Amino acid sequence: MCKNCINYMKNKFVQFWMELFFKPTLFYKKRLRNAHKEPAYFNFVLIVFGIGYGINRMDSQLIKIDMRGDLLKFGFLNNWFVYWLIVIFGGLIGGYFTYLIGGWFYDVRIRWSKGTRDLNKSRYMYLYSGVVFYIVVMIETIIAMFFYRHPYSTSEVNTVFDISSSIILLFFIFYSIYISFKGVRSITNAEKNRSILWFIVLPIIYYVIVFYVYFFLLLKNIMY
Repeated sequence: MCKNCINYMKNKFVQFWMELFFKPTLFYKKRLRNAHKEPAYFNFVLIVFGIGYGINRMDSQLIKIDMRGDLLKFGFLNNWFVYWLIVIFGGLIGGYFTYLIGGWFYDVRIRWSKGTRDLNKSRYMYLYSGVVFYIVVMIETIIAMFFYRHPYSTSEVNTVFDISSSIILLFFIFYSIYISFKGVRSITNAEKNRSILWFIVLPIIYYVIVFYVYFFLLLKNIMY
């Protein structure tokens, strides 16, 4: 009996992620329509979101430190133990506030899209679309531990892993935008053209600008 219960829970957990990743319209209608009911696996999703957010912020900081030529000075940050400590504790706090603030602005964008507003629902939609990207970030970082001695290093190169992981991350950034759009259209009655603008076009423009600035600074740092 207990074994059957465990198998049932595993199946429900797998089904949850399969619906989120591959059937987003069904996922949102089934799991996020009721704004006053906490969605399934909310705490787990919030933890994954926070850790992924922490990884993203920590990697950005290490790159900035390296660009200033201070990587040796702050070398204590560049080992896996300290890295994960900061990522987990800092990420959970920062991720939670990002969920609150980002979810609020998500609600504002729904209003600008002429959709039905509900702050709780908007925060849930922001969280569950964002975790699509952040869970991939977390998994790739765990895998990277088997390839690299340090979280950040310009001397340790694994071309196949670096290229493949970058392509996967790029894909899931834009896929999370797509899932977000599908969610907005499925449960908020937002206008299609306005939703395309606020939940597809402008987020893509934002990420293109971020990538351009990032690669420009990185190339400048390598050349000089």
